[in-house]
Amino acid sequence: MSGFELTNKAKSDLKAIGRYTQNNWGKQQRDFYLTALDRSFHVLASDHLKGHDCSEIRRGYRKYQLGKHP
Repeated sequence: MSGFELTNKAKSDLKAIGRYTQNNWGKQQRDFYLTALDRSFHVLASDHLKGHDCSEIRRGYRKYQLGKHP
């Protein structure tokens, strides 16, 4: 299984997402979002070709849809 390491900026962003989510929708939703993100990171680390090509942004970039708001 491949690993991954988040940058300090990514960790800071995740903390901000967690705070914002908790303040607006509560701890349960915060935990749901952060757990879903963590699972996605592991999926992407184990198969870096998951998702869709988005080389129009930058060569080699890919996107992976985790969920969406209605």
